[in-house]
Amino acid sequence: MTVFAIDPGPHTAIVWRSDDRFRAVTLDFTIASPVPSHLDLFNWLGMYSDPKVDTVVVESFEFRKDERNREYINYDAGEYVGVVKLWCQLRNCYYVVQNAAKAKQFWSDDKLKRVGTYRGLKDRHQRDAMRHWLHYDTFTQNNQEWLYMLKEG
Repeated sequence: MTVFAIDPGPHTAIVWRSDDRFRAVTLDFTIASPVPSHLDLFNWLGMYSDPKVDTVVVESFEFRKDERNREYINYDAGEYVGVVKLWCQLRNCYYVVQNAAKAKQFWSDDKLKRVGTYRGLKDRHQRDAMRHWLHYDTFTQNNQEWLYMLKEG
């Protein structure tokens, strides 16, 4: 079983653990592509995950009213959440939607560094996906390994 954690948006980051190594990718939907971004994400899930045994953890979309940029609201992240949910529902793949603050509240950059998962992540989106992965593994799967590592460090 593999857990894929997704931070959706124009730079959609995906983190998973394979062969006891973390892997991460960022799908950059800000550049022109012959494949529409929604389909690209849908296809990526189909190529890399096995819905019979894998779990997908995706950050929820939350609208935040930003006084500085009220005229421009980017709903892409919400649409990508919908793509992930649709893919999971069509494939009968187990999925969990996590609130962004839930993962960030516990898994700070300092804690990511202390458990050795910060290094190698290319951007904040990959770090956010890692936070979702760790939150699921620690508090949903009840894997105490991460908490022990925090106590030791």
